[in-house]
Amino acid sequence: MKRFSSIVFYVLISLVITSYGQNINLHQYFDDLENLEVSLITAAPSDLVYGTWGHSALRLRSLNGTTRQDLVINYGMFDYQTEHFVSKFIRGILPYSLGIEPYNSFVVSYLERDQRLTEQVINLSIAKKNTLLDLININLLPDNRIYRYDHFKDNCATRIRDLIETCYADSLIYPWGQSNEVKYSDESFVDLIEPFVKRKPWLQFGTDIILGYSASQQATFRDGMFLPDNMMKAYENTHIVSNQKIKLIKETRILNSGTPLEEPSGLLGPMTACSLLLLIMLSLFIVEYRCGKWFWKVDILWLLFTGLVGCLLLFMWIGTTHWSTYANLNLLWANPLALVGIFLVRSSFARYIASALLWSTILVITVGLVGWQHMAPMVYLIAIINGLRGYRILRFSN
Repeated sequence: MKRFSSIVFYVLISLVITSYGQNINLHQYFDDLENLEVSLITAAPSDLVYGTWGHSALRLRSLNGTTRQDLVINYGMFDYQTEHFVSKFIRGILPYSLGIEPYNSFVVSYLERDQRLTEQVINLSIAKKNTLLDLININLLPDNRIYRYDHFKDNCATRIRDLIETCYADSLIYPWGQSNEVKYSDESFVDLIEPFVKRKPWLQFGTDIILGYSASQQATFRDGMFLPDNMMKAYENTHIVSNQKIKLIKETRILNSGTPLEEPSGLLGPMTACSLLLLIMLSLFIVEYRCGKWFWKVDILWLLFTGLVGCLLLFMWIGTTHWSTYANLNLLWANPLALVGIFLVRSSFARYIASALLWSTILVITVGLVGWQHMAPMVYLIAIINGLRGYRILRFSN
């Protein structure tokens, strides 16, 4: 019966939220603020791509009162049936929204996947609980509840962080300093996500290539809270400064201990694949050198491959709203102009193509060593292949 009531409530509350011109007022569901418990729920990373670094949500639970509600405020809602879903997701314009659902409904999928669920009860006064509900009500307005999701700057975790910071103004003291203090860590955005994507080697490789110069710059400690686990750990050591210094989190509960994710198995990862590719190209190079031949068709295929990858990187730079894919220096080895080179590789312009490939090898290694942008280890192997093919083209273009 309780489950049925939750479903009915969820349907009713969804109708209220989505109805044009109508807004929900959370004060109607939590009439006794003294007995309202506000907590942060952090879900551990999952095998799902969109759950690679976990999830954050707020839980509002009435411990007494007349309504006895137990709701989850979820900023990570999106609709798979959205028109052109894949295209909008890639371009960074997929609409995400704030949703409300009963706690029991929210945890079902996480329990089915046996993910770790941690709950941190937030230390809020009655006045601040009232402020928090007001802020969430504003977010629930039809013009506000849909937003443009950004993996690093505006996601389910940062929205909750911003709510809590607004409630406390400048009285929060994080482990690294005051909430209004801009203090840089020793890690970039790429470094921050590495522990979460390393379990999926191909995803990590793709991420390393797609992310540009901006994502390789130092992130502030506050920036790092886009990761639910980082925000959870930061809050565990965050204090509130008023008349006395008290902890922001007054109780931590393990809702589900979960099962750790399995480590990747098998040898067919990106490093193995790129190493084999380099070995094949090196073998061809040796055969060409000893026999005095030039397998020009190999260069056409290689230019086609790097050119198509370059088109993808250029699109992610100028054709999307992702700031993290801007100014991608991987374009040094994967350049869209390589597609033009396919038609010139056997012409008098071949030496320019060869020079470009040779220089790309030097520039990629220089960028990686100097640290201008994070380069995946596999990229250096690809850069060496560029150098080998550039040398062969140059050898036969004279």
